[in-house]
Amino acid sequence: EKCSLVVPWIIGFITFMALEAVAMVYSNVLRDHVNRQFDALCKAEMAFFITRAVIN
Repeated sequence: EKCSLVVPWIIGFITFMALEAVAMVYSNVLRDHVNRQFDALCKAEMAFFITRAVIN
């Protein structure tokens, strides 16, 4: 195993997790603006993301 690749992998993983969170929140805000409601699908997506973030 190459230890020199571990740090960039961890940094990349954290970066993409943050980007995914921003994109998901942005898409949910746009959908909320269009639908005028914070629907159950958005709550399910948030629960899935939070669970995955805690597990990782």
